[in-house]
Amino acid sequence: MNTREQYKDHYVAEVGPYSLSTNGHIVYWTEDSKGKEYCFSIAIFERHNDGYELRFVGSRPFEYGGSDKISFMDFAEACQKYMNGKFALEELTDGRA
Repeated sequence: MNTREQYKDHYVAEVGPYSLSTNGHIVYWTEDSKGKEYCFSIAIFERHNDGYELRFVGSRPFEYGGSDKISFMDFAEACQKYMNGKFALEELTDGRA
């Protein structure tokens, strides 16, 4: 399997300071009928006083939520665990994590 086939139709977690309240996205990578690759957000992590909340972008998680590689919910659960750890570290370091 070449790299292009391996990474077609998959999820990627992107973590970073995208805005004041959003610090992570789950994006879906795919390609159009001409082979041009593109991605779009299907869920967003928003930071609140008690942790990060996962918010869906419309119905995208249901439309792009399954493949034989990994299900969206399994991926989202792993991302939430990561974001919980990120929040705990931010709390210990006054948001400097």
